[in-house]
Amino acid sequence: MGRFPEYTDAIIPLTEEMNFTMVPCAAWTAEMAADRRAKLDHWKTTRAAEYAEMERASEASDRQLAAEGIDEDPLKIHTDRYDELTKQGLEPYNRLFNDDLGLGGWDNINAAHYALISAALEEPGRHGKRFLITFGAGHKYWFLEQLRQRGDIVLRELREFVDEQSPPSDE
Repeated sequence: MGRFPEYTDAIIPLTEEMNFTMVPCAAWTAEMAADRRAKLDHWKTTRAAEYAEMERASEASDRQLAAEGIDEDPLKIHTDRYDELTKQGLEPYNRLFNDDLGLGGWDNINAAHYALISAALEEPGRHGKRFLITFGAGHKYWFLEQLRQRGDIVLRELREFVDEQSPPSDE
């Protein structure tokens, strides 16, 4: 199995079969990741109380997702409950470190990603088309909050596209 099977085993093969195009909309860079990691490593000791608050919230969110069986089930990941718990887990990280992380802060990077998504949605010839937006599941609530404000799109639920009676394939 590849590193990103949702792309290599599903989305990329479907680009030809279903005649669609993948449009890159990620604003994240390796440099931003390195900068964020260095800053957070430094703040682990210099801003220990804030760092600990961030860690506690993240761990509590992860525990609750696991306790409710949400963390491994795609149908449960695509729910408001998943989004609520994820947002709670990320709130201290965002509140305490977003501004100091600059472009790599949580709100900051999501805004940059969303600007690219929004631009892709608005490109000429895209009206009336379907879009599949793929990012890490933690970003989903942030994007949905923005997308729900738009009057020119219809958001669809994963359940509409999945036959819940079919067992997963072992292929």
